[in-house]
Amino acid sequence: MLPKLKDSHLYPSLFERMKVSRAAQVLSHSMAAAIEHMFEDGFFNESLLPKVSGTIHFVKQFNKLFDVLNSKNMHDRNPNKRPFYRNNTDKRDFIVEFIEYLESFRFDKQNINKCVNGLILTLRSFLDISTHFFNKYHDINFILFGKFNQD
Repeated sequence: MLPKLKDSHLYPSLFERMKVSRAAQVLSHSMAAAIEHMFEDGFFNESLLPKVSGTIHFVKQFNKLFDVLNSKNMHDRNPNKRPFYRNNTDKRDFIVEFIEYLESFRFDKQNINKCVNGLILTLRSFLDISTHFFNKYHDINFILFGKFNQD
C-alpha cells in the first residue's frame, strides 16, 4: 500500500531525521489515503474515528504545505506547486490558516514546541518576503518558493 515507507521512516537515525524527503514521504497524500483506506477496511476501531480523522487532516495539510513551499516551475500539474502569485490570495490564506492550525496545538515536550515555533517563524518569513518583494518590485508578479530551499 505504501511501497516507499520503510522502517527508517518510523524509526529514523539521527542523520535520517534531518532529511526533508523522509518527512514529505510520511506526510504525503499517499499516507493520508492509506490511513483512510485502512479505516474504511476496519483496521481501526470505530471509537478511534476522531483521532484517525484528525491524523488524516494533519497529513493532508502538511502535504499541501510541502507542495506550496516547493513551487519550482510555472506549469506544474499540481496547482499547489505552481507559483505564489501577487494577486492570488489562496496560498497566502492557506499559509495563514496553517499557522493558526499549528498555534492551536499544545505539546508537553519543549523540543516539539521549539520545532513548531520554528516552523511558524519560517512560514511568517515566507509571507513577509513575498509581501516585501511584491511591494518593492512592482514588475514581479510571482515567486517560486521552491527556489528558496535546498532540498
